[in-house]
Amino acid sequence: MKKLLPALSLPPSPAADSRQLAEMLRQVTDWPALVTLINAHGVIALAAANITAASLTHMVPPEQMAMLRNGLLQSIVRNTWLAQQWEETNRILLAGGIKHILLKGMVLEHTVYGAAGLRQMSDCDMLVEHRDARRAWNLLCSHGFRPLEMKSPLHRRIMFSTRHHLPALVKNGYPVEIHTEHNLPLLTADPEHGLLHHCEQFTVNGVPALKLKDPLHIAFLQQHFNHHASNGECQLRTFTDLCLLDPGTPRIFPQAFMCNPIQTHLMAFRKAAWCHTLSSMPPLTKLLFIAGDIFPTMAWMKKRYRCSTPQAILKYPARAGKLLWLLQGTV
Repeated sequence: MKKLLPALSLPPSPAADSRQLAEMLRQVTDWPALVTLINAHGVIALAAANITAASLTHMVPPEQMAMLRNGLLQSIVRNTWLAQQWEETNRILLAGGIKHILLKGMVLEHTVYGAAGLRQMSDCDMLVEHRDARRAWNLLCSHGFRPLEMKSPLHRRIMFSTRHHLPALVKNGYPVEIHTEHNLPLLTADPEHGLLHHCEQFTVNGVPALKLKDPLHIAFLQQHFNHHASNGECQLRTFTDLCLLDPGTPRIFPQAFMCNPIQTHLMAFRKAAWCHTLSSMPPLTKLLFIAGDIFPTMAWMKKRYRCSTPQAILKYPARAGKLLWLLQGTV
C-alpha cells in the first residue's frame, strides 16, 4: 500500500515500469477498500489513467475498475465545467477592473496535467490584491454569487481582516474562493511590487489567465499543504502537485495519513485548526471571532447539530468550552 498509492498518484508516464505496477496490484487483497482510499486521497482519476496506460485493467475486479473509470470521467466533466464557469467569473472581474491570479487546481490542471481531467478539483481558487478583495467579493455577489452560511453576523464583520481566504461564494453549484496577498505572508517580503510582478500568463481553454511564477506557487502550495496537514487533512493529491512542480526537492508523505487522509474530525486537529485560525488575527478581530463562534446563529446551530430549535438552544452552553481551547493554544 505504501508504494502502490504513490505510484498510482503520479501522471502516467511512457517510461513507467508496468511490471512493477502489476506486481503491486497483484498483492491487493481488498479492492473495495483500496478504491475508497484512492478516492479519499483525491487521485481516483490518476489511478484509473495509470492502470489503463499500463494495460493492467484486467488485474482489477470489474466493479472496482468501473468505479475508477467513472471517477476519471467525472473528473474530466467537472474540470471542463469548472473552466467554463471560470470564464464567466473572469469576464465579471475584468469588466470591474480587477485582475486575479489563479491558484492550485485550475493552474495545475491546465499546465502540468495537460488539461486531461487528471487533477481533481472541487472549486476555483483565485488571488487578488488585498485592496480589491472587498470589491471583488461584492462584485461577484452582484452577479448572482452567494456566500455559504456564516456562523454569525460577527464573522461577516471581520471576514476582510483575517489571514484566511474570504468565505466561499457559490453560483449554480460553482464555488469560488478569493485569497489575497494578506493571506500569503510569503509575498510580504517584496512590498514594493504588486501581485502582477510575481505572476505570468498561461491559458485556460485558450482564454488568457494569470498564475504565480513557479517558485512562489510552490511556496504557496507547500504552505497550503502544511496548513491542511496540521489541521488533519493530508491528501496525495496536493502532495503530488508539489512533487510535479518541484521534482528536484526530496519530499516524504506523512505516513500517518496514508491510510486515513481525512482526520479533521479528531479533537486534537479541531483544536489545532481553531487555534491556528485565531492566532492569525489582530486582537479586536479575535474577540469578534470568539464571540461569533460561541454564539452562532440559530439556523447554523440547527444545521450543524441536525436538531430542532429547543435542542439547539440546549447546546449553546457547551460551545463555551472552546474557551478552554483558547487557554490551551498559543494565540
